[in-house]
Amino acid sequence: MDIVISGIQEKRNENGEKNGWSSTAFETYDSWTNRNGIDSINTDKEGSKEYLISFFSNVCSNESIKKFEKIFAK
Repeated sequence: MDIVISGIQEKRNENGEKNGWSSTAFETYDSWTNRNGIDSINTDKEGSKEYLISFFSNVCSNESIKKFEKIFAK
């Protein structure tokens, strides 16, 4: 079971005003993906690398993609 950070919760006083430090909210990965309508992808390690490179190629610079490829080559 994987645990993910699902957000923060602000502390409020009895008047509804923000008061104190925010708390980090956690939940299981399965719960988070179900709540956010995200389907799991069943693939092997190489398929996952290809998927991530393809996805990030649409939103990242070429320099960033080269760094991802270097990390994935390890």
